[in-house]
Amino acid sequence: MGVRERSQRLRAFTTDRMGRSLGVAERFHKWIMASGKKCGVCKVAALLAALGAINWGLVGVFNLNLVAALLGEGMGARIVYGVIGVAGVLTLLGSVCCCCPCQKGSCEPKKS
Repeated sequence: MGVRERSQRLRAFTTDRMGRSLGVAERFHKWIMASGKKCGVCKVAALLAALGAINWGLVGVFNLNLVAALLGEGMGARIVYGVIGVAGVLTLLGSVCCCCPCQKGSCEPKKS
């Protein structure tokens, strides 16, 4: 993939059809919806992993744990942390190999 092709791909995800710049949420939505090869499980896992990353960003920058603030420190928060952790592992595995059911084949490393 050449520099021009990379630039065109990046421009496709950062602007709309009219050439206007998109916000971060719009870019993420466009990226999730454009990945036609991904199944619903992969899309939900990516969304949950992104929400978990946002929560950790809030903890790091503002010392605000949104999950704990909404659910307390009980079992509900632990379940949410566990689900987001599993989603992160699925997202990581999906980016390294094709273990997801939406990608047919064995779990061999992806070729770049």
